[in-house]
Amino acid sequence: MKSRGTKISTIRLPATTREHYLTGKAALNIPSPSGSGDWHFCETFVGQDPSIYPVAGVTTISTNDIFGDSGIYDSAPVFRARGYSSSSPVYAADHFRAVADKIVTLLKNGYPLTSVINLDDWFAGEEEFSRIRDYLAKAKPHLTPAQQNTLSTWAEAAGMRLEKFSANLPSPTRRNECR
Repeated sequence: MKSRGTKISTIRLPATTREHYLTGKAALNIPSPSGSGDWHFCETFVGQDPSIYPVAGVTTISTNDIFGDSGIYDSAPVFRARGYSSSSPVYAADHFRAVADKIVTLLKNGYPLTSVINLDDWFAGEEEFSRIRDYLAKAKPHLTPAQQNTLSTWAEAAGMRLEKFSANLPSPTRRNECR
């Protein structure tokens, strides 16, 4: 098994932008300084076809109308430290945004949350759960009443009451990408 610092040369990634970024399980497997996430980096990225990765607005729905660019960052330094040789940015959702994107995508596509999303797999502390609650509170007005009910039922079963929290995320920002 390769160690975290080992250089790996067989990483291929799809093109990304701040609007079309890695999300979902791919983003959850990018190591973060906070220790959150899944971190099966090699299994997720080494030797894989780049078309398998969820890219917001390309292979999965975009949540930019809900969350703006909150939680989107250039993860290229993490990849370069592991041998990825491109000088292009690799935009990805942080772990909180990736989970929020996954939850919204499942809800909007009519899938249940109960057996798919277990926050304890990715987050350990109350501060982390609070960040997820902020995202979900921000998403709630963008969901149908049935989707809101599914979200509330799941959140309560996960020990979160969304009604107690307000969305502390900044309003969506629109970037002028002219360069």
